[in-house]
Amino acid sequence: MYTGISFQSLLAGYKCILMEAAISELLEHRSQVVVHPELGCAPCIYDPYGQQALKKAYQGFVAAARDGGLPLLVTGPTWRCNHQLVQAADVPLAINRDAIRFMQGVVHELGPEMKHPVLVGGLLGPLRDAYRPEMALDEKTARKTHAWQADELSQAGADYLMAATLPAVEEAAGLAQAMAQTGTPYIVSFVLNRQGRILDGASLDQAIRRIDAESSPPPAGYMVNCSYPTFLQPQEEPDRVLKRLIGYQANASSLEHHELDRSDKIEADPLDDWGDRMLELHRRWGLRILGGCCGTGEEHLRYLVSSVSDKSDISVSPKHRWE
Repeated sequence: MYTGISFQSLLAGYKCILMEAAISELLEHRSQVVVHPELGCAPCIYDPYGQQALKKAYQGFVAAARDGGLPLLVTGPTWRCNHQLVQAADVPLAINRDAIRFMQGVVHELGPEMKHPVLVGGLLGPLRDAYRPEMALDEKTARKTHAWQADELSQAGADYLMAATLPAVEEAAGLAQAMAQTGTPYIVSFVLNRQGRILDGASLDQAIRRIDAESSPPPAGYMVNCSYPTFLQPQEEPDRVLKRLIGYQANASSLEHHELDRSDKIEADPLDDWGDRMLELHRRWGLRILGGCCGTGEEHLRYLVSSVSDKSDISVSPKHRWE
């Protein structure tokens, strides 16, 4: 197992970090696993067939990172496991803790193959529809609503927390405060529309300035996910945004969110277009964490690592070691 590195040290020590691709879609469309209507693939950790499907997906991500010589960030499948939905479902209340421990076991099993770190994060999401900002919680309600899950994930030993696919700054601000209270480093990740705005109409600059000011400690960084790489328009963002923006998990398709939501199949643009645009975000604009969201799989991660595995994009602190 790789030892001696924290999430903050990973960010400081590496210029390029690989992040997982889409999990729920991989299981639903490529392994025929039946995902829970509310909790997604989280309950799969309790089912032997589901466990094997999850392990197979993560094994592909680990192999891509290993072959490319990059560190890897993965998350437990807990995006929908907030207290309200967990209580209403026929699953153990400990599902968040169990998911982190399951992922830690997967990483431990696959870890000896890796020369670089693999960190396990706890994943949170909005209470309601991630594509409908008008349904988002207000800041105070969000802080109270999401505190239970943030604490569960932190107490389970997650290396970092990540609130992802956020369509509105109000709920994101409350989520950030809930995660900040745990003491675990955390990321806030927004959904962007084709004009580069968060779905509630706010700019990334407005969101980052507000959350940084209201959260103690502030996020380790911000990301964009569930959006095609071209949706971010970095040339129009102020330097302060680019300094705080650390990564991108991009959809495979350039379709708008309402179009993707209506589709019953995996949508994807040409792999090279997706990959080259992601690499531009890394090389020209300094985004360090690169991964996939809806419609992506191991092949998308391999496209990325094939272009950064010349080691010129990687910087490793010598104090970290594999044991």
